[in-house]
Amino acid sequence: MSWSQQRHSEDLYEQIVILVGSAIRLLRGQAGVFVLANAAFDPQSSSEYTLYQLSESEAASFLNGMRERALPGPVRPLVVETLPPALATQLEGISEATVHEAEETLGLERRSFFVSDAAGALGILHCLCPLAGEARAPLAEDDQQIVLAQLAAGLRASLRAQVLVKEQQRLAAIFHQSAEGILSVDAALRILDFNPAMERLTGWHEHEVVGRFYVEVLRPKDRQGHDLGLQGSPILQAFAGQRVENREMSIDTRDGQQFAVSVNASCIYAPYGEPTIGILTVRDISREREQEEQRSTFISVISHELQTPIAIIKGYASTLARGRQSALCLAYPGRWSANGCHAVRPRAADCARSRTPAREECRGDDHAGFARAPAHGDSRPRAH
Repeated sequence: MSWSQQRHSEDLYEQIVILVGSAIRLLRGQAGVFVLANAAFDPQSSSEYTLYQLSESEAASFLNGMRERALPGPVRPLVVETLPPALATQLEGISEATVHEAEETLGLERRSFFVSDAAGALGILHCLCPLAGEARAPLAEDDQQIVLAQLAAGLRASLRAQVLVKEQQRLAAIFHQSAEGILSVDAALRILDFNPAMERLTGWHEHEVVGRFYVEVLRPKDRQGHDLGLQGSPILQAFAGQRVENREMSIDTRDGQQFAVSVNASCIYAPYGEPTIGILTVRDISREREQEEQRSTFISVISHELQTPIAIIKGYASTLARGRQSALCLAYPGRWSANGCHAVRPRAADCARSRTPAREECRGDDHAGFARAPAHGDSRPRAH
């Protein structure tokens, strides 16, 4: 949280204290406490109690004593009751103050008002009033209603302002702690905000670029290195209603170096529908580009280097295939064609006969060789 935001939050709390204190004094009170209703209480932005002229210990004693007492509500908006002496003695600060203002003090009275507006309940205002005669008589009912209405309006505005301040603080934390660069521009494309991540990416400081046209600061270019200009501006495209997501381009740093980025562009619209603020988020992808190029180079080198061993393996496989075909042709002549294609699958009986062929000598001086196996059941040798 910046110093200005913290100061703004403190100012809002002081404003609520002033509102509560003014209402207590107008209602003839000496001190008091405002207890915020559960419906209006936000633990992230508002305080549950607002004290006026009471210490923390005195407020704790008073609120503990109210747990078993009647409290105001929509049906009974005002409860008046004299405090028990034991409880009144615990509020020493109020008792000492009343001694200086009146000669005779009869005790303390609490006047509890139910505070609400059209939006709902806001809380309960407890006024502690000294019982010292007619000088401390309560206001008329109409005057009380006016005071309570003014208090309710002021409290509602202050509570809403506190919620807005807390929301602004959350958005500011996201804006400043984001790892991605973020910049915002107005309708004329002049830079409004420039987060620290954007400063690290570009080398520019926020106070140097606020009010300048974002195009002349970033000088965006497409992937081919051509200037995008206003026509290709992603923010103008977002203003025109187009979706700009993960668009790759390059921008320049302060010293003129280019690097690749991926950008998303969006805009904020006014209640009447006109775009008023453009938001550009920038993510550095130069390292991803380098890794992609390294991956492509590695794949191309590996593909080239694998071609030689693959060719050798294919050659050996072809040689082995041809040797097997030759062996089959010798073992089964006539059943395998010359090119190695399987013509007729040999039968089991033929395979048995081929393993035990009947050998006969041929008659004649110039003829010799193996004779075919005899037919089934015929044991006589056949002459050539």
